[in-house]
Amino acid sequence: MKKSIFGLCLFVVSHFTSLSWALAPVMQIESGLWQQDCRLVNDDWIRAKLVFTEESVQSGVTNLKSNRRPLSQQGRLEWVRVGFEEENCQKPYLEYSLLFAYLFDNQNKIDLLVKEAAYTPLTDEVAEALNLVSYCGSRNWKKNHRQVVSGQDCDGFHPPQKEAKLFWILQLSESGSGQMRERGGGQSQILWGEPRLGSEGESELSRVRNFDDLPYILK
Repeated sequence: MKKSIFGLCLFVVSHFTSLSWALAPVMQIESGLWQQDCRLVNDDWIRAKLVFTEESVQSGVTNLKSNRRPLSQQGRLEWVRVGFEEENCQKPYLEYSLLFAYLFDNQNKIDLLVKEAAYTPLTDEVAEALNLVSYCGSRNWKKNHRQVVSGQDCDGFHPPQKEAKLFWILQLSESGSGQMRERGGGQSQILWGEPRLGSEGESELSRVRNFDDLPYILK
């Protein structure tokens, strides 16, 4: 089992406030699965996914509406990272997911309200290893059993608290033109924000400013 299981997701914590808006047409995010190609992150092969639905999370989007823009898209988003044993990403061993209510505007800004953070061990070996170290304070890990870990201490990694607010960015291409065509072969795709020092997304002032180089492709 990979030694870096316990650091699979180098995520960020809390976020979010209000903005000013230009009344321009809003690009709509298509519901469904958007997925990155398999790639090496540190010592692990990872595949990330974004799953958008128009359904809003209970008590979610309303908490994102203080002084919000009149033209925007809202709904539910699950951001998933799956660790694999091999470079072809055929043998998954651990999944980490964040469930959000989201509000997306026409300026590539997406505001996220955390509803749940969870791990799911995908092999018996990983479940056993997590139990041995009481990962996230639990000894009840089971294969394919999703365990909520919001706000827990997971061997020094702290998944965000429920209701934490995150300030992210998203670039959507419906035509696959320009730079995004080169990256994604002309398919519908999303560039997702990547936190860096000074733009970790913990407040409006520190909103994520850079994009991950690898696009998410609509499946």
